[in-house]
This record gives sequence, structure tokens and C-alpha cells, in this order.
Amino acid sequence: MIKVIKFLHDTPNPSDDELHGWAEENGLEVEEVEEVVYTLATAMVEFLHNGKAFESGLTEDNIDSDELELGIEIEMEHTTNEMIAKRIAMDHLSEIPDYYSRLLDMEDEAKKDRGE
Repeated sequence: MIKVIKFLHDTPNPSDDELHGWAEENGLEVEEVEEVVYTLATAMVEFLHNGKAFESGLTEDNIDSDELELGIEIEMEHTTNEMIAKRIAMDHLSEIPDYYSRLLDMEDEAKKDRGE
């Protein structure tokens, strides 16, 4: 699975021909590689469509767009995937609608306390 993850990281959105060619070049069974890809895709879909925001019915339509944009920007410190950052931001915002504004205020306060 690790080899497939590295391949997908290095080759985002590969075509079937690219995936199959890579599998064959690495002595892997194409069907087994495809199974890993489908497992990873399913895990990503489950991650994106679960969590506190999903459970509470929060959507982009009923959330402060500025707060969500700020949240995505902040969460991108932890991932290079905007969908993951958005999902995490929405979970935080489902609990505290101004989570990221408060977070920035807290960080500013801490910097002042440290004399920065």
C-alpha cells in the first residue's frame, strides 16, 4: 500500500494507463494495485463525508464564508489537500462558528504575552 500511496502522491490523478504501467514496471499485479486505489478513495470519501459538520447538517450554504476561508487557510498548515483542510475547518466551525477568528485572537494575545 505504501508504494501505491507514494505513486499517487508523486502522480496525482493518474490515468489508467499510467497506473497500470507503473504497476507492471514495479512487478505488481494491476488488480491488486487498483484494489488499493479503490480502498484509499473510499477512505477519503468516508473522511470527507463524516465528522461533526456532516452530523450537524452544516454546509457551505449555512456557514460564514469568510470564517470558512480563514479556516481553510489555517488548516493548510497541516495538509496540502484543500478538501481535507476544508473538512477540518467545517468541523471546527460546527462547534464554534467564529473558531478561527478566536484562534487568531488567542495567537495574537500569546505573542503579546511573549513580547513578540
